Amino acid sequence: MMFACDLCAIKVSSPVLLQAHYGGKKHLRNVEHKNKLQTIADRSVFLSKFHHNADVSAIEETLRKFGEVDRVIVDKQNTSHAIVEFKDADVAKSLIESQKKLQVGNDIVDIHARRIEFNQKLEIRELNSTEIVDYLNSLHKKDPEFQVDGLISQFAMTSEMALKREKFANDLQVFLQKFFSTEVRVHCFGSSTTGLGFVNSDLDMTFIFDDGSLGSCQTGCSSPNEPQSKKSDSLLATDVQSLLSSPVSKQAFLTLSKQDKARLLNRIVNVYRKETNNIMNLVPILDAKCPVVRFALRRPFVLCELSIQNILGEVKANFVKRVVDADISGTLRRFLIVVKLWANCANLFAVDEAQPRTNWNSYTLSLLAVSFLQSLKIVRPPNMKADSRIVQGWMIDYEIERFDLSAHSIMSLLKGFTNFLYNNVQDEKVHCIRDGIVYSTKTDFMKRFTDEDGSKVLENFKFGLANVQDPIELTHNVAANVSKTYISLLRQRIMFTIAALKNNSDDLIPIFELEAFKQQWCTATKDPKKRDQVISIDIDSNDSAYDIVSNFTHVFKEVLLLEEVQEPSSKRIRLSLDHQSMEVQSVEYRLQFVAKFPVSLELKDKSEHPINVGFVLLLFFEEYQVHCLFEFDGQTISQDIFHFFVTFLPRYLSHSAARFQSFKSRIKAPSHPIQTDEKENDNGDSSPMEVD
Repeated sequence: MMFACDLCAIKVSSPVLLQAHYGGKKHLRNVEHKNKLQTIADRSVFLSKFHHNADVSAIEETLRKFGEVDRVIVDKQNTSHAIVEFKDADVAKSLIESQKKLQVGNDIVDIHARRIEFNQKLEIRELNSTEIVDYLNSLHKKDPEFQVDGLISQFAMTSEMALKREKFANDLQVFLQKFFSTEVRVHCFGSSTTGLGFVNSDLDMTFIFDDGSLGSCQTGCSSPNEPQSKKSDSLLATDVQSLLSSPVSKQAFLTLSKQDKARLLNRIVNVYRKETNNIMNLVPILDAKCPVVRFALRRPFVLCELSIQNILGEVKANFVKRVVDADISGTLRRFLIVVKLWANCANLFAVDEAQPRTNWNSYTLSLLAVSFLQSLKIVRPPNMKADSRIVQGWMIDYEIERFDLSAHSIMSLLKGFTNFLYNNVQDEKVHCIRDGIVYSTKTDFMKRFTDEDGSKVLENFKFGLANVQDPIELTHNVAANVSKTYISLLRQRIMFTIAALKNNSDDLIPIFELEAFKQQWCTATKDPKKRDQVISIDIDSNDSAYDIVSNFTHVFKEVLLLEEVQEPSSKRIRLSLDHQSMEVQSVEYRLQFVAKFPVSLELKDKSEHPINVGFVLLLFFEEYQVHCLFEFDGQTISQDIFHFFVTFLPRYLSHSAARFQSFKSRIKAPSHPIQTDEKENDNGDSSPMEVD
């Protein structure tokens, strides 16, 4: 979510930053300026509907009868309107209240109060789960492929939007060319050209010298500490307008430090801002890896970044586009759009104010999707050309082999991708798109780069909690900065998504309601810090607390063959009074089970996660339904546990409760049939099938 100051036409990422802006000099100056303009507006009137050209002398002569006139303003391009400023605000107020029309010369004109709009509201559009779910509900058709078509038409960037962005880049290029003697180019890249952008996507551009070679792009810019020539110093001190008669050469520009490149380009773009009034919030980013100038288009509001000599960044960003274009079915584009919307609704892209740049981003998630398809042998590794051009030491020319995803549905891809992420986004594994392999260990990855060329990778590759090697710049781990918070958030969202997909495989809506899904399960927990260790399910039953716990115990002991660990009675059962406001009975139990029998021990040995389960069970009773809340004792909830509790357990208990011999007479049958993955045995009884 973004927060805006309409007065200053700026957009920030948090309320704290917005409050800081309100106390800043720029905002206070704008407040003062707006107040001055409002004072002028209060002593002015607006005259409209002059059929003849508005004549200043005639207007002043007529209006002087009402009070002393300070000045008369007539727009030379639109002489059907005029503004009259009086010395006294009371005169203007009296005239507006007493007169609706007034004869001025040969015209009968209308009189209005003068309005001054210091800045119109920014047209900021944020995509959120509520908007997406509301739209999907409006389709009235629960078909995933149809829903994807709707999402693309409603939220994806249209070809018309992309063309407008391209036109803006061309216009900016024409303007910038006036200030440089060498031919320059402004290229769009990223989401504006990949076909994966949304209506609110940023516009990424790069400013490059187009002299037919890439020699200038080997380093992109000089070192910030590199001594500069006197000519460079004089260039920075030169009035920008004078560069029109004496344009900057490529050589002179490239001798500047990266900070000074950004400063000079910012000054030139500022001239464009003043001439066109088409951009705002112009600022050079001096601490960026590559020199960058940031600004925003006014309407529609689009955040823009103009990087300098960023050919490698452009090539890297367009890698995903090349893979998408290689899919002859067009399915990959549809799939990635859904994935990006899902990640946005899951807050994976949300910037942590305290730790910026530790969140997931679209590029990293897209590369993980490519890695997923490589694991299925659908996408082949890029075929690097032997005669490739070299930029900053890296080969940039390659071919992507064509492939066809038409046999795969969006839902099957989502299920496979979420399982792939859960099992392969780990600190020990490395996704190598260049090789088409997910290396199981860092050691295996490092063995791949033991030759002379690989030494650069080993020296500079930064391992993190997630490891995704850039397919072009091999020393770059694009997930290196992702924090533990966002790793945990991804795993949590994946578990919710897998449960949602298994409970309803014919509807996309549940995967966009993850936050509501989580809140529904977590609202009853007493300790907010434990909400990531909580699972909640509902059971159709009118049983007592004792019977419900007995049913759970039956499942763990007879189905999973786990052994209950007895705890002191004071810990095992106690009434909880913390939830009286919910107007339902609440009972708390503490249960712990461990693998003991041969079958469960074998399962434990083959499982990546411990099969021992310990939790506090909170039961909330309403008529014919029991809300069961499991608070796990400091455990990280694995996908296996999550799936068992959320998907299998409620179905099993609701459907099979009537067959528990001890409680046959006490269980109420569900009001509607519940579909379960079950089959009948030879005796006609149904037994639970294996659940993935």
